[in-house]
Amino acid sequence: MNTTKLLSVACTAVLLSGLSAMAQGEFPFTFRGKCSQTDASGKIVSSPITDRDWLNQTASKAGITDLNSVKIVYHVNGNAMGDTIDVINSQNGVVLDTIFGLYFSQDYGRKAISNSKGDRRIQYIYTSQNTRSLGTALVSKNYLTDKKGNSSTTISGQMSYLVTPDGSNPNLKLCTGTFTVGKEIVFASSP
Repeated sequence: MNTTKLLSVACTAVLLSGLSAMAQGEFPFTFRGKCSQTDASGKIVSSPITDRDWLNQTASKAGITDLNSVKIVYHVNGNAMGDTIDVINSQNGVVLDTIFGLYFSQDYGRKAISNSKGDRRIQYIYTSQNTRSLGTALVSKNYLTDKKGNSSTTISGQMSYLVTPDGSNPNLKLCTGTFTVGKEIVFASSP
């Protein structure tokens, strides 16, 4: 009987530690970059792209007209495969759509460069367009503690990804840019 209780307590502790390791912080996300593609004459042309473009596109598909009701976030451990870049309800943090999955940074023998203050890693970019990676992100996460013991996280990086041709985009696009995040969002009511 004592062995059963001990095993039960140990299993519960392991499960709870796994849950705390899967913290799901959401951070306001800003992206600036450019997308290159060929025009009708075959010339390579570039145009700017920002997180606002992604937000407008996602909101339009969902029929959302009030852009103040949604925002783009970097979602640490957004799902079981890794971090995500999501469109959320700005009032309660509920994920409305995942724009990018940033996955498999430590799988298949891959490693991060890390120390006690943070890490740098390559994450593979997944979109709804394909079941395979369409790019990479070099992500830096830094964990800071001030003299008063308050902790904060900073996240920044570079992204390079493809947008494959579809109904709204007749040509392949190669997009590159950089991103930063703001202070972690805390909601009055959890999703």
